[in-house]
Amino acid sequence: MPRRRAIKWGLGAGIPLLLIVALILLWNWDWFIPIVDSRAAAAIGRPVGIAHLHVRLGRITEIVADDVTIGNPPHWAGPPFAAAHQLTVQVDVWNEIFHHQLIIPLVALEQPQVDVVQAADGKDNYELHFAAAGSGTTKVGDLRITGGHVHAVLAKLKANFGLDVATRGEASQAQIVVEAHVTYNDAP
Repeated sequence: MPRRRAIKWGLGAGIPLLLIVALILLWNWDWFIPIVDSRAAAAIGRPVGIAHLHVRLGRITEIVADDVTIGNPPHWAGPPFAAAHQLTVQVDVWNEIFHHQLIIPLVALEQPQVDVVQAADGKDNYELHFAAAGSGTTKVGDLRITGGHVHAVLAKLKANFGLDVATRGEASQAQIVVEAHVTYNDAP
C-alpha cells in the first residue's frame, strides 16, 4: 500500500515537473511575434515586422527585438520608413503591477535607419497616426542610440539631409549627437 501511494505521488508530481521542464526547454518567444507585430501596427497605422524576439523575465524585464522594420504608408514605394538591427526595451514589471505606472528604464536602438521622403505634391511617408494610449503615466529613463542614420529628402524644400545619430555619455548626462550633411534649396 505505501509503495502504491509513493508511485502515485511520484507520477502526480513528476509528470507536471517533466512538462514544465519540457516547456522551458522548448519555449520560443518568436511565437509572440505575430501578436506584437499586429499590436504595434495598429498603434501606429503602419506595417511592423520583427525577425526575432527575446525576453529575459524579471522585476525589470528586458525585451529585445531583432531586425525591426516599420513600413511606409499604403501605395508608397521605396525602402521601409524605419528599420533597426536591434531594439531593446526594459520594463519595470513590478511597478506596473503594484502601482499601475509604466516605467521604462531603457530604450536602446542599434543601427536604426530612417528614410523620410516628401514628394513634390506634398505627400510624405513620415506622418504617423498613433492610436489612443491608456490613461496611465509612462516614464522613460535612458535612451541609447548606436550607429543611427536618417536620410531625408524633402522635395518642396529641395532639401536632402543625411544625419548620423548616436548617444554619448552615461544615462544621467547622455547627449544625442548628430552629424549632418545637408543640401537645402539645392545648395550645401
